[in-house]
Amino acid sequence: QWALDVVRHARSAVATHYEATGRGALFDALKSGLARTPDAGQYAAWERELDPSPNALRVALHRLRERLRDAIEEQILETVSSQADLKDEMRHLRRALGDSMEDR
Repeated sequence: QWALDVVRHARSAVATHYEATGRGALFDALKSGLARTPDAGQYAAWERELDPSPNALRVALHRLRERLRDAIEEQILETVSSQADLKDEMRHLRRALGDSMEDR
């Protein structure tokens, strides 16, 4: 539950940032790519919806994922005392998320 709460909070912060910078529609379109690797059909749907080049979509998704990862790290940094602890907590988070996906 802890891992899901961290990700939800970070995702909300990222959504707020995208909305505040006028890119809310981009976040809404690409957010499904945060949880799973999009296939060619998903990229085609995004191209129809957003009208960028395929490479621009890949870059936008990469940046969105980086921003989410940074938001997660920022949240965890509030509770740990060192970079080593951060790395340990990030490993724990990934493991916990992987376990939660297997339970579904």
